[in-house]
Amino acid sequence: MTHPVGLRASLSIRPTGFLTICLYLLLLAIAVLQSCERPSPIEKEKKRTLTEDERYIVKLYMKITEIEENLQDNPELREKKWDELQREFDPDRVRRILLELEKDPDRWLAIYGRISELLERLEEPGSTATDSTGH
Repeated sequence: MTHPVGLRASLSIRPTGFLTICLYLLLLAIAVLQSCERPSPIEKEKKRTLTEDERYIVKLYMKITEIEENLQDNPELREKKWDELQREFDPDRVRRILLELEKDPDRWLAIYGRISELLERLEEPGSTATDSTGH
């Protein structure tokens, strides 16, 4: 039989240890929840809304892709579409946008993400993916 003082001493240690373990688990759970709630800076950048200039670049890219993929076997129509594209898009604006993007290359993450999303839509059967302007 265990001595009552020894039993009481062992019981008083257990709740303290148990409370410490619970406290650590609670802190761990809070840390996990906090990390799940806040996206990383890269994920945040990928999912942000595009600026007007960035949507302009996406639209230009999608038009170039359309010309290259759909008209590669029709050189006359392809040249006509390239001419239309050069009239439609302002090369000075494109140059200015690209220079701005070079200052903060992380901004390309959202642009690449939007282009990828639109290209995936184009690959889906029966899809037209005509919205190339961004989020």
